[in-house]
Amino acid sequence: MTVNGETHPTTYINVPEAVGVLDSFKTLQQGIYDLRMPGFSRAAFVCEEAIGELQGVVAGGFFSSSPTSQWRHPPLGQDGRPGPRNPGREDPQRPLGPGCSCARSERTAAPGIDQLGKDKDMSNTNKTLENLQTALSMELAAVNQYLLHILTTEDWGLTKLTEKMRAEMLEELGHAEEYAGRMIFLGGVPEMKAAKVPAQAQSLQDMFEADLADEKDAIRFYSEAARDADAANDIGTRALFERTALDEEGHMAWLDLQLSLLRRMGEPAFTAMQIGQPTTG
Repeated sequence: MTVNGETHPTTYINVPEAVGVLDSFKTLQQGIYDLRMPGFSRAAFVCEEAIGELQGVVAGGFFSSSPTSQWRHPPLGQDGRPGPRNPGREDPQRPLGPGCSCARSERTAAPGIDQLGKDKDMSNTNKTLENLQTALSMELAAVNQYLLHILTTEDWGLTKLTEKMRAEMLEELGHAEEYAGRMIFLGGVPEMKAAKVPAQAQSLQDMFEADLADEKDAIRFYSEAARDADAANDIGTRALFERTALDEEGHMAWLDLQLSLLRRMGEPAFTAMQIGQPTTG
């Protein structure tokens, strides 16, 4: 096979083995996300590239071994070689990658394949970037709101609750960093602006109820954004939205519990629980 005047050998792939490797990469990517290991964002993106390439292998049968190959070929026959070409169509074994010496203008790419680098050939990229920007602004607003909660609860002398709010602020800041990083990876330019101005709570009930409403709105948005990313074959962004939605569900459950305790115990008894040294660990 000739590309830009250079000859590259063709490598035939065992499709069942490729399916197994594909599943392994998907498991690895999810594990990286779950562990949040150092450098996980870059590692997860590498997994995404590998998953895209392997999906192309499974869909197309075999690829050229050229480093620039993203070319689709007929599936393998029982003898392990390419099957018969479709009659009445142009040569399906002609390379479809950029710069190839072929007259064919139509490019057939297997679903999920991304070009290496930041030039992402995905449908609905604009919608994906729009959702990522919305998520970034929401998370920055949450960071600001929790910062105000920290100052408010500290002023009230509720040391334990102050430390809880500080932990929540740092988690939301991590979410914001992930969304901004994802936008840059996809070629976008993140705008570091908060979705709204924080409001100071006048009571614990006001604080918990307002945060609960925000969490419910966030879960609805992230769930819809994950579906949009899935429709665009953007598994990395989908996983990011899904993971954040699960984090927000945890916040929602905690807020529900605080409101329940507040109603059952009354504010004086609940407040007494929040005074003193914060629990570590």
